[in-house]
Amino acid sequence: MPCRILYSNLIHLTGAVIVPSSEVTSLPRSALLRPHLSDVLRFKLGWTIRAGENDGLDFNRGGVKVATIAAGNYAVGGLQGAAIVAALEASDPPPVWEVDYNFVFPHKFTILSDAGNAHTLLTGSGANLARSPWRDIGFNTGADSTSDVAHPADFETYQGRHSINVDLLSAQPFSVAAILGHNVSGSGVVRLDGHTATMIGIGLSSAAPGFSQVLAGGEGLRLAYFAQQSKRYLRLVIDDVQNATGYIDLGVLFVGTYLELAGFAPEVGDERDELTAVSFAVDGAQHRVERPTRKVWTLLFRAIDAAKKVELETFAAAVKTAKPFFFDFAGDGANVRYVFLDEGLSFAAQETVPVTWAVQMRLREALG
Repeated sequence: MPCRILYSNLIHLTGAVIVPSSEVTSLPRSALLRPHLSDVLRFKLGWTIRAGENDGLDFNRGGVKVATIAAGNYAVGGLQGAAIVAALEASDPPPVWEVDYNFVFPHKFTILSDAGNAHTLLTGSGANLARSPWRDIGFNTGADSTSDVAHPADFETYQGRHSINVDLLSAQPFSVAAILGHNVSGSGVVRLDGHTATMIGIGLSSAAPGFSQVLAGGEGLRLAYFAQQSKRYLRLVIDDVQNATGYIDLGVLFVGTYLELAGFAPEVGDERDELTAVSFAVDGAQHRVERPTRKVWTLLFRAIDAAKKVELETFAAAVKTAKPFFFDFAGDGANVRYVFLDEGLSFAAQETVPVTWAVQMRLREALG
C-alpha cells in the first residue's frame, strides 16, 4: 500500500482570502492559518442567513411568492422565527403570519398563518430551492407540503448550515481535502465545492459549482481523495443542523495535493513519548504533572529513486521541523495522523544501478 504525505495547504497561500459565513470575534478565521488543534474558528451560535445563499423561502397562497429573509445572525430560534415572519409579511401582507420555535423537546420550527389562509410550502418545486433555508429550519426537500395553515418542521434543528469561502487568487491544483480539530457530529455532512467563479451569494444547495465532494469520516478526521481539480474558488459547507451544541468549531482545514510513496513498504517503529513531567521536593517526594502520551513513529523507506528523493527533499524543506502535516500510512484515508518531523530526513545511498536511496523519517503526533 502506498503512503501519502499531505503538507502543501492551499489555504495558507500568501494572499488567499478566507471568508466564513460568521465568526466569533475571539475565535476568528485567522485560526485556520495556525497549525495547533486548540486554535479554532468558531462560527456564531444559531442561524446565519446570507443573501443569495439561504434566504429565499418559496410558498403558494393564492399564487406563488417568495419571502426573502434579511441577512444576519440569529442566535436563537425565536429571533430566526421573527425574521421569517417579517419576510412572509413583506411578501404576503394579508394573513397574520407566525413562526414558532420549541425551546424544549422537540426543537422544531412551525410556520403558521391565521384561519382561512391555508398555504403550501414549496419545499420541492420552489424556484429558489437552491438558496432556500429549508434545511436550516428543519424541513425536508424533494416534495411540496400539503396545503394547510400550520406546517411543523420535519426534524429538529439547533443551528443552521455554515460555510467558508476561499479565493486562492488563481486556479490551483488540489486532489485531497481534510478537516480536523472540529466538533462536527458523526451525522453532520461536510462538503467541499470548487468553481471558476466566486460562490459567495450562490445557494448553499446549488448544483452550480464545477466540483463538489463530501468529506468522509465521523467525529474525528474528515477526509476525501479525488481526481485532481484546478479551481480558483473554494467553498466548505458544514451541514450539522442537529448538533445541539448550537455552534461549530474548526481547527484545521486542508486543501491541496499529496506526495505519494507508492510501492514502498516502510519498516515502522511504533513508540510512545510520555509528556507527563516529574519533579522532586527537597526531601525527595515526587510530584507529577499529568500530560498526554504522544505517539512516535520511526519509518525507514528503501529503494527511493532520484526523482522521489527530490520530492522528499522539497517536502522536508517546506515543513522543516515541528510544522504539522498529515501522514496517511496506507494511502486510503483509513489511518491518517496529524504529525510533525522532529528531525531532518536522513538519506543513505544503496548499491544499486542506478543508485537508489534509503530514507529514515521520524514522526511525532501533533497534539494540542
